[in-house]
Amino acid sequence: MQIGRLVDAITDSDEPVGLLADALKSKEAERVALEERIRMLGANNVVELHPKALAVYQQNIERLHQRLLDGHGDVETRMAFRNVIDTIVVHSTGYRQPYEITPYAKFAAIGGVYLFPPQRSQEKNPFI
Repeated sequence: MQIGRLVDAITDSDEPVGLLADALKSKEAERVALEERIRMLGANNVVELHPKALAVYQQNIERLHQRLLDGHGDVETRMAFRNVIDTIVVHSTGYRQPYEITPYAKFAAIGGVYLFPPQRSQEKNPFI
């Protein structure tokens, strides 16, 4: 819905096209990440762990880690983080002691989730 409204705004508005195009890219990245999340939710309960799945998972986590270190706060990075992290538990500590946290990954992420799925190209995107 929001993508369609942004397309209408681009064609009918006096707003700068660059700002609207940036908003459209952000919504497209969010749409792709949500599709991946829906795919993960529909997965069956039988888990077949491919021998290379852990290597791919490690590469995905390293890529996500690097993007976070580089300060990428874009929608694609935030959605990738949400697709891999299920829960973060903050443990109580003593007064003025460092925080202790335990992140829990979504098991489906280990089984082959695409943290950074490819977005549709201009030819495949009916809204652009």
